[in-house]
Amino acid sequence: MASMKELAALQAKRARVMKEFKEGPASKSPTQGALDKMSFGKAFNEKRVNQKAKTFTWRGKKYTTKLATATPTTTTKTSTIAERRAAKNAAFNKKIVAARKKREAEKMAKVKAGRAQLPKAKPKAKPKAKPTTSTLADRRAAKSAAFNKKIIAARKKRAAEKMAKAKARREK
Repeated sequence: MASMKELAALQAKRARVMKEFKEGPASKSPTQGALDKMSFGKAFNEKRVNQKAKTFTWRGKKYTTKLATATPTTTTKTSTIAERRAAKNAAFNKKIVAARKKREAEKMAKVKAGRAQLPKAKPKAKPKAKPTTSTLADRRAAKSAAFNKKIIAARKKRAAEKMAKAKARREK
């Protein structure tokens, strides 16, 4: 016959097996200490996906496992400085054209009414050259070229001064 210790061990094992049969197998989830050793992301996924918990504690602070809802993002059109400047100039040009048309209409209304005569036409000035739109790289290159010219001029000046000093020393 079995001893009392062996009998107690068998009864405990039977009780555990019956409990697992009724409730399902015991969870093998990590302990709180193991969660604290994990990164936040791993601990979050462990609690949310594997254990289906609503909240969890990580390194002494409580967190929820509810994921943030995605917020709709608005897409903004990115444009270069040159594009924005061109759009601004186009809007300004539209205002100028509208103002000119308005003035012409007022002049014509006065002429029709007989109160004023058309002024003599002024000679048209030569149109100014359109400014070129430059990129940041173009401006930097131009600035660099100007700076390089200054450096070369300064070096030539120093070389000329050196030559003059050396010539003066030879003549003495």
